[in-house]
Amino acid sequence: MEQFNMKHFNQRKRKVGLLIDRWFVTPLFFKKNRRQNSYNRSLLIFDFHRIGDIVLLTALLKSIRNKYRSYKITLVAGQWAKALLENNPGIIDEIITFNAPWVTGQYSLYSILSIVKLIKRIKKEQFEFGIEVRGDLRQILLMHFCGINKIVSYLFTGGKFIITHPVPYDNSCKHLIDFHRNIAKYLNCPIEHFFPRIWLSEIEKDKINHYKSKSKKILGIHPGASNILRVLPCSTIVEVIDELLKKNWKIWIFQGPQEEIYVKKIVEKCHAGIHVIHTNLRDYIVHIASCTVVLSMDSACGHIASALNVPSVVVFGPARYQFCKPIGKKVSIVQIDNVPCRPCNQKKCIHHIYHYCMKGISSEQIIKGINDLLI
Repeated sequence: MEQFNMKHFNQRKRKVGLLIDRWFVTPLFFKKNRRQNSYNRSLLIFDFHRIGDIVLLTALLKSIRNKYRSYKITLVAGQWAKALLENNPGIIDEIITFNAPWVTGQYSLYSILSIVKLIKRIKKEQFEFGIEVRGDLRQILLMHFCGINKIVSYLFTGGKFIITHPVPYDNSCKHLIDFHRNIAKYLNCPIEHFFPRIWLSEIEKDKINHYKSKSKKILGIHPGASNILRVLPCSTIVEVIDELLKKNWKIWIFQGPQEEIYVKKIVEKCHAGIHVIHTNLRDYIVHIASCTVVLSMDSACGHIASALNVPSVVVFGPARYQFCKPIGKKVSIVQIDNVPCRPCNQKKCIHHIYHYCMKGISSEQIIKGINDLLI
């Protein structure tokens, strides 16, 4: 196995995966004869991760479809994938929703039953081969138990006796999309125009034009994130809003799940009325597409905006932006330097100044990022 020394990945999980692979997976699968089945012209793709990850995955999905035009392509992903990939021009034939407990953090009897149900469903299909895009041993094992005999994936966390087609990698891969491009190259798929995309219907485009016609400058702010350590102090957001209201900007604040208290604090401290948008994912996409500029934390909002070619200012704190920043021509990253504990596990702040990587970011830096995008 090639030397793996990138710091982007959770090294603890990688070590655990390699130990499981060595002591349990290898003895179980070593020299095991694989069943010879007759397959349909179909392929299976696993990516169970969050909204932003699925947005980035669209570049690979387009590339795979361009080569495997006659294949039925099935994606297994979280429930959010259906809304994100709505209106896609046939790059995916079927989406099977599966909320992996190791992604959602919700372990229960129901989650175990959902795994069993997924295995039974996929086994019936007899896929010709499967692609697991993350190099995650848990997902590689699941793909094997689903009856997939030809598996394309990375050996990041083990599985060398399960993965029949290991994807080579080296330190030239810096961003998550580089690893996706690497898979496309390995499969000899075209990699021209390899960038994320979200597709809009004609009705949605009409709504966007309507919103834009009502206001010349709209700033959409999604102040929340899936992890509290990625969130700016409320006062910084308020300072940005107050400054832009003076310049006649219309402000939309996007409220995600479990963000009501935080958004309410922002609204109460602002010196003028702002519009709070709490809606479903598809309508959220339409509103983002209607903005002049979007301000996002390290979350899905920035990825969606970039995929829609909407200028976006994205604030990064505990994570290295180089690995997971939104891909687009109109992206401005705001992050302070000299944070020795970055990247952290995002479970507990260990800096002697709590939340230093986010508290150290000023409203002036964010406003400058917004102005630079408008030049």
